[in-house]
Amino acid sequence: MNNMMQELNSNYLFSGLAIASQCPYKGGKAVYRSRAFVALFDDQVVYNDLAQCSLQGIYRNSTPTSTPIFPQIRIVPNPANQKFEIFISGTLEGICKVEVKDVLGENLLNKEFNCSNRSQQISSSQFTPGVYTVIISLNNNYVSSEKLIIIR
Repeated sequence: MNNMMQELNSNYLFSGLAIASQCPYKGGKAVYRSRAFVALFDDQVVYNDLAQCSLQGIYRNSTPTSTPIFPQIRIVPNPANQKFEIFISGTLEGICKVEVKDVLGENLLNKEFNCSNRSQQISSSQFTPGVYTVIISLNNNYVSSEKLIIIR
């Protein structure tokens, strides 16, 4: 019985290794799943995707692209009591809209300010203690969001 299990495992491993060795750009997700299966038996296997894909005539060209840096917001202090200030990193031009929503998604505050100021102070005295989401949008396009905690 034990001998039969070893033979069965080696057959599965051999089949899995055949699939795992394919070019992932051609074989797709099955190649990656097979690599995960083979790693259960031998995690030292190395795959040369560049060579394997080149043999099949598949070439991947990449061009350098600049990654856009999205502005982030920082809330100080957080947790807040009576007021908090929102700081925006990056350079934004236009009108920013601040929305404060509760955990149910109900909009509790809408406020607009000039984004070039990069900060806005907001009174939180009307909020009950809890967790809120602060959302910043620029010209009606989402920019960033951050969790806000109100304590008393």
